[in-house]
Amino acid sequence: MKKNFQKLVFIFLFLVCQSSFSQTPDKAYTTISTTEFQKLIQKRKTTLLDVRTPEEFQKSHLKGAININYNDPNFKNLIQGLDKKKKILVYCASGRRSAKSCDLLQESNFKNIYNLDGGINAWLKESLPIEEN
Repeated sequence: MKKNFQKLVFIFLFLVCQSSFSQTPDKAYTTISTTEFQKLIQKRKTTLLDVRTPEEFQKSHLKGAININYNDPNFKNLIQGLDKKKKILVYCASGRRSAKSCDLLQESNFKNIYNLDGGINAWLKESLPIEEN
């Protein structure tokens, strides 16, 4: 009985150790509220990245944002031109494309990545300022 118990404990510990080594790493970006996003925009050493289409960006965008279209086939190459030392603040319309963009930024070794929860739609819902053409 004692041997069986020891075997079970060993198997259990083995499985626990295996699962901890095989887990995928946590996301290297943080999804934040409009309030937190607005505070970070005010700080130095940040890049405000709008990943919507150029047409969406042309209609309205956050002041100081640069536009790199997530749907552009060259998106991964285009983001390489961003400064990896700066915080990257990413937004889209609803948060879906920006989350995917954050994953690609992470894969490209960016470290300080922040995703706007709810995208510009959440920003507008809070009546926060935008630039319109």
